[in-house]
Amino acid sequence: MLHLSQLLSRFKNIGLGEKLSKEVLVEAVDKIIGPNLITISDVKIQNGVAIVRASSSIKSEIFIYKSEILKYAIEKLGKSLVINDVK
Repeated sequence: MLHLSQLLSRFKNIGLGEKLSKEVLVEAVDKIIGPNLITISDVKIQNGVAIVRASSSIKSEIFIYKSEILKYAIEKLGKSLVINDVK
């Protein structure tokens, strides 16, 4: 039988993968496209797809460099990454 503290520790990191994925996505955009184009609050994750709220020109740049951005994120987080596409 599990103690309450053991049971609660399982729920401690829920949502952490999503937050880290957003941070790494922003970091990737900063490094690959340019600094300060998007923030964590501009990124929403639904069903493994990162939806970026930004101007159409920034979204176009993200689309052009999508494979590089995802590659960077995978290298940083590996299996902890909860994003498999960027729109």
